[in-house]
Amino acid sequence: MSTFTLATVYQILAREYLLGYSGTNTGAVATSLTDDSDFGGYGGSRGIEAGSAIIIDGGTRAGDIVRLSAIPKLNTGLATVDPSFGAALDSTSTFTIFPYPLRITGGGHGVRDAINEALAKFMFEKRIVPVTLAADGDMLSAATSSWTTSNSTLAKIVATFPTLPRALEVTATAASGYARTASIPVKATEPHYLEATGWIDVDGNTADLGTLILFDVTNSAALTLSESAISQFHPTLLVNPSVSITSTCKLAQVRLQSDANTDIIAWTDVILRSNTAARHRIQNRDVRLTAIGQVRWTTEDTWERRTWDEMHELDATPVKVDQNMWDLHLDGPHAGQALFYEEFYEPASLTAVTDTTTIDAEELAAVAAEILLGPMRSERRWALQYDKAAHAAAGAIDRHVTQNQTVIHRQPARRLPLSV
Repeated sequence: MSTFTLATVYQILAREYLLGYSGTNTGAVATSLTDDSDFGGYGGSRGIEAGSAIIIDGGTRAGDIVRLSAIPKLNTGLATVDPSFGAALDSTSTFTIFPYPLRITGGGHGVRDAINEALAKFMFEKRIVPVTLAADGDMLSAATSSWTTSNSTLAKIVATFPTLPRALEVTATAASGYARTASIPVKATEPHYLEATGWIDVDGNTADLGTLILFDVTNSAALTLSESAISQFHPTLLVNPSVSITSTCKLAQVRLQSDANTDIIAWTDVILRSNTAARHRIQNRDVRLTAIGQVRWTTEDTWERRTWDEMHELDATPVKVDQNMWDLHLDGPHAGQALFYEEFYEPASLTAVTDTTTIDAEELAAVAAEILLGPMRSERRWALQYDKAAHAAAGAIDRHVTQNQTVIHRQPARRLPLSV
C-alpha cells in the first residue's frame, strides 16, 4: 500500500498552491542555507521576506525549524537563519520556506497544524493485515522493538516500487544471525500454521541465503518445517500449512535468519496461528481502530498470484476484550489457510517530516491549503490559491471514503464498527 510523508505534503503545498518555496542546500554550515540556482540572481528571492519560516524536510537535519534573518543574497543565494540549525546542514539537504504569515506550527497559520486538521477530516484509513500471533508480524511498526536480535542488525524498510512490500531487514554480523519474536504460547500436539515472505535485500548479494525457523523454546530445538529457505531477490512465500508441535513444547519463537555473515534478508507478513483456533487476537495499535472490514482466507502459495481478489470471504465478528484490544471470532478454525482482514483506523497525526500516511498526498494537501487560506481568501495575494485549493479539495474526502468502502466488483465492503 502506498504511503506519503509529511515532507511530501509540505512540498506539494509549496509547488501546487504557491504557499512556499522549495530548494536544495549546497552549503555545509549551521547558520545559513544556500541555493543559488533557485534563490540567487535577480528575482530569485521575490516573495521571500526576513522572518519567513523554514522546515528542513530532507537530510541530516530533517525536521529542524528556523526563520530567515535575511533574504537570500543576490550573488550567492545564501540566506542566514535564526536560530541556527542544530548542526551544520549537509550539502544536499532539502527545505521548504513558508512566507509570513504562515508558520510551521502555531500562531493561527501553522502549516503542519492545517495538514493534521485536514487529516482528521478524512475520518479513517484502511489497510489489509494478516491474522498472526507474532507481534509486528505485519511489519507495520516503524520500530524494531518487537524483534530481538542475535548476531545481526535490524532495520525497517518501507514499501518500494515495483514489487517490494514493507519489511524487516536482517543483516547478519556473524553466521546464523537472526531476528526473533518474543516467546509465544503454543498448545502441545496441536498443528500450527506458519508462513513468512522473504527475499534477498537490494543491498545484498546473489549468494545470500535466509532461513525461516520455528524454535521450540521449551526444548531448545527447531521444529520441522516443509518450507524454510530464501534464495531469491524476488519475494518468496514460505508456507507451512501444518507444523507439528511436540508433546512437551509450551513456548515457541519465530526466527528470521540470515545464514552467513553479511547476508541481508528482508522479511514481512510473518504468520503463526493455531490450526484449531476459531478466535484470534487483533494486534493493538498506537492508533484507534474504528472498524473491521472483510476477513478472507487463502491457500495460494505463490506471492505474485496472491491477491485480495483471489481470497475468499468468511464470516467473522469482532469482540472487544480490553481497551483498544479485540478478538476476531470466526465461523470455524480454517486450518491450513492464511487469514487476512481489512482494518479501518483513525489517521495518526503527522509530526516528523518522515511520518507517513496512506491518505493521498495531493488530496491531503488540497484540503490543508483550503484550511490555511480560508481566513485570508479576501486578500488579493491569496485569492487565486484559495480558489484552486477549494476546487481541488471539493469531493476529496467523499472520494476517499467511497474508495475505502468499496471492494472488488464495486460492491460495498462490509464494515463492522468497533464500539463498546
